[in-house]
Parts: sequence; structure tokens; C-alpha cells
Amino acid sequence: MSEEKISEFIRELAERTDPLPKDLIKKYRDQGVSEGEIAAALLARKALGGPDAPESAMEKSQRRIAEMAAQSAAKPSARGANTGLGAKIRNAMRSALRKKP
Repeated sequence: MSEEKISEFIRELAERTDPLPKDLIKKYRDQGVSEGEIAAALLARKALGGPDAPESAMEKSQRRIAEMAAQSAAKPSARGANTGLGAKIRNAMRSALRKKP
């Protein structure tokens, strides 16, 4: 199997619009191109044809992490909500009422 055959397969695959050109796959499989390389070419074409092809997975992950961090920073923590003077008095009264003998 030569690199030329793989290159020809990729070139012909790029000219096709159907997602799984069975005749093209059969043609190059019969010429000695391995099924793994054919599958890799098909997967690469599918991945590059998607709407977010220019974005890498790393960039997506970084963006999601930044969004999650911004959302969590915007929300007040539950622990911080009960630290005011009014909250301390309420908590003291609740604990005193629970400890009735």
C-alpha cells in the first residue's frame, strides 16, 4: 500500500458529497488501502465538515471552564449568607429552642 493510493482516496473523497461512498471505499480497499486508513479519512472528513471544525477541543474546554467559573463567582455561597448579625441571632434562637429540657 502506498501513500499515493491514500492521497488519491482522500482527494476523491473530498470531491464527493455523500457521507459514505461505498463504491469508492470498495475501489480503494481492493487496491490495498487498509480499512483503518479509510475509516480515518472518513472520520477526518466528518470532523472537518462540522460547524465548529476550526475550534479545537481544548479551546472548547477552556471556554466551558471559564463560563462555569464565571457562573459560580456570580452566585453567593450558602455559607456566606448566614454570617450576618441577623443570621447569627436567628441561628442562636433556633439552637436555644431546640435544646429545651
